[in-house]
Amino acid sequence: MTVTPRPAPDARAEPRTPEEEAAVKAAGAWINQFSRTLKTCRLYDGNNPTVIRFRDDLAHALSRALDEHGPITYRFHSDDVFFEDVSLYPARSRDDNLALAFYRDGVHSLTLTPGIQPREVEALLDSLIQVSGQNAAEDDLVTLLWEAQLDHITVDYVPAEGDMGGADTADAGTPVPWPMGPEDGVGTPEDEAPGPSHGEVERSDDWMTGDLTVEVEAAFE
Repeated sequence: MTVTPRPAPDARAEPRTPEEEAAVKAAGAWINQFSRTLKTCRLYDGNNPTVIRFRDDLAHALSRALDEHGPITYRFHSDDVFFEDVSLYPARSRDDNLALAFYRDGVHSLTLTPGIQPREVEALLDSLIQVSGQNAAEDDLVTLLWEAQLDHITVDYVPAEGDMGGADTADAGTPVPWPMGPEDGVGTPEDEAPGPSHGEVERSDDWMTGDLTVEVEAAFE
């Protein structure tokens, strides 16, 4: 799976060709089928014949759509799923908001490409079930999809603040180490306070121990 952070594309200005209109209809039909399958999987056990049939039909329908129309990119807002600038699945209620789980975890879009395997469609479905069910997974959706190794699914996402580095730190999509500071044992020589070298005395509160103690006692006397 390829993960590439980037902004969502701008809305389309020119009219669509008949082929592009057909692609919009195919994208809309599949995302609605995806939502129906998701609801069915939540209602019944995974071994239920209806669940198995819905999952198989979902994978086959996507394969046919991709073979006929090429890659399909779904973009996610907080309450809607888009193909280009066309609304495909606006939220009907709080419980029927397909886009929310993607949007909440920072996923801007998914691009599905020809050659996708049923296993990859299953992994996408199962990952969404894990993050949107009552017993939500500890990992977010991006992590689950990354771990599933989906070669025919590209995820565009907004990196978490801790993953964002400067322009010269790492390429887009490359994990960036967590910031480190002196408290982590890492710092520049300028930032580090000079510690006692070998043979020097240690500090105790605001007084130096060692020979200085003798001088203090002498002062009191």
